[in-house]
Amino acid sequence: MSTVVWIFSFKKAEYHSRGIKVTVKELYHDTAEWKIDPILKTNLDWRMVKRYKYGQGVSFSPSMRYANRQSSRGNGSDRAMIVADVLVGGQHVTYTGVRLPSLGNDTTVGNGGQVYVKFYDNEFYPKYIIYYTN
Repeated sequence: MSTVVWIFSFKKAEYHSRGIKVTVKELYHDTAEWKIDPILKTNLDWRMVKRYKYGQGVSFSPSMRYANRQSSRGNGSDRAMIVADVLVGGQHVTYTGVRLPSLGNDTTVGNGGQVYVKFYDNEFYPKYIIYYTN
């Protein structure tokens, strides 16, 4: 078991032990192919986010098409679609301009459920990587 998977599993168990209800959703995150090696070593990092609309964290989508379409143009044409397990507890539905979820929530959800934004380390991990040309 990789370190990233182990830490994710530990985080999930920690939430359960504290009585925090979370579910695991399989969601997608699109990025540049050249960014994959660092992501696999240290996971996605919400501190690196430059563009945000539904919260200043790591964005995921239940739709591969949406994730691809909203990916930064700076990611170029050689892409990687990350299939990730994501812990989702309390959800703050937002329309725009929020930086963090409201108190008691760990996730913002925007654009009619097309975007899930996570703000804390180890609440997601990449299960699969799909390489493609956009």
